[in-house]
Formats: sequence, C-alpha cells, structure tokens
Amino acid sequence: MIRRLLPLVLTLAGCAPTEKPLTEADHKALADSLIQLASTMIADIDRHEVDKFIGYHDNVPGFAWATSGELVALDSMHQSMRAYFAGPEGREVHFSMGEAKAHPLGRNAGVVTAIVNSTSKDSTGSEQRSHQAWSIVVERRAGAWRVVQTHESYPRAP
Repeated sequence: MIRRLLPLVLTLAGCAPTEKPLTEADHKALADSLIQLASTMIADIDRHEVDKFIGYHDNVPGFAWATSGELVALDSMHQSMRAYFAGPEGREVHFSMGEAKAHPLGRNAGVVTAIVNSTSKDSTGSEQRSHQAWSIVVERRAGAWRVVQTHESYPRAP
C-alpha cells in the first residue's frame, strides 16, 4: 500500500507552492519593516505604554519571554511591567534603541537583535545609564508582524 502511495505523495509534494526566493530589494524592505517594528515597540515602552508594547506579542502556545535566566509567560511579564512602570522606579526610566540588526527569514518571519539603552534616576536624582541585549522573533499574521518569542539579557554587575 505504501509503495503505491509514495509516487502520489511525491507528486503532490512537488506541486506544493514554494516561496519565491527573496530578492535583494525584498530583503531590504523586510529588514526595514522589522527595524521599524522594533523602533515602534521601544518608543511605546519609552512612553510607558505597556499595554501597547505587549500588544505586539502573540500569546501562542509555546511563547516564552527569556529574561534573567528564566522563561516567563507573556501574561506574567505584562503584569510585572504594569506594576513596575506604575511604581516610583519605573516612572523614572526611559529607553532608546541602539544598534539593531534585522534578519528576515522569509517573507513572513524574521528576527531583530538590538541593544536597548536605558536611563533612570535613583532616589537622589542621579542619572544611571544601562543597556540590554534584546531579540525578538516575529511572524507575519493577518498582514501584521507579531512577536512570537522574546529574549533579553543584561550585563553582569561590575
């Protein structure tokens, strides 16, 4: 039975639509789109618009936010970010995107890696500067980029 079905399966597999390879212009346009998404997300969190920032994420099965040696569920991250930015420490922190690179994986998927810079003020009003490495894996769903995985890491304390 399997021997009779194998030619049919192989024929059908050969008829499956394949994605056209990306041209250099396609690659650049996709990379620009991914960088724009990341820039918009960082601008939103800089304004402490947590709900808007989290809204770019797609809470799909298997979603994980990797941070500080843990895998955190999106709902937990959302709650902790809301609490942080509502508090005195969070109200004084601001973000900007530093060096960023986009890696289109096809027409509907990609990765952005970036350095996110932050400034905050301590209880004395002294400004502190910091940064983190940030990566997002995105898929295009219903015509919009959606974050399906996030990773952030912070430099070790001196």
